Amino acid sequence: MRGARTAPEGPCSGFAARGRGQPRRGRRGPPPWPGGLVLAVLLAGSCSFDYGQALAEDLADRTPDAVFIRFTHTIVQDNQPILRIEAGKAEIFDAKNLVRLSDVSFTELRAGAVLAYGSAEGAALRTDTEDAEFFGAVRLRSEEEGVSIRTGYLSWNASDRVLISEPDQVTEIERDDGSFLRGSGFRADARRKGFSFAGGVEGVLVRDGSPGGEAGE
Repeated sequence: MRGARTAPEGPCSGFAARGRGQPRRGRRGPPPWPGGLVLAVLLAGSCSFDYGQALAEDLADRTPDAVFIRFTHTIVQDNQPILRIEAGKAEIFDAKNLVRLSDVSFTELRAGAVLAYGSAEGAALRTDTEDAEFFGAVRLRSEEEGVSIRTGYLSWNASDRVLISEPDQVTEIERDDGSFLRGSGFRADARRKGFSFAGGVEGVLVRDGSPGGEAGE
């Protein structure tokens, strides 16, 4: 979801983040979050063994530029918050345009009202494309549509506006009218406002307040 991001409240440049407490890595002042690079340089300079540039680059690649505890990120559009993301821990990788989150929850808003919310054990967000992956006990709830989704993995493609699961991942969908579906290979198209399963579908569809029968596999 695109929108103007709030101004940085911490050492983050170009990414609106607020970490309660001080970042565990990084440094204040420009350039922002050079922790991974500084660590690689210090290790290379203090060690008597020459591990080569490849190891130093690998270390820098795996070391986050900053780590925030109790992280909050808010996206604002027309001076109104439209998406709020909270996490117990956030790791920022500037060179990869990547944010890794653990114990994450998010809320979609419109004019102050909650449209949807969800949670996951972990998530990976791409700051350049706004693509995202959610994994480990993923829960989504749309108040607007009256639909709840439970699964173990979901991937969001922002440009295509498509939400998909792993091919063999079982996903459960429940509607407020009592309908329930379970299947593998879940795919939802936000533009067409429809969803499908690749296989193994079972459940009950409710139409006009009465059960419409079980869905076959």
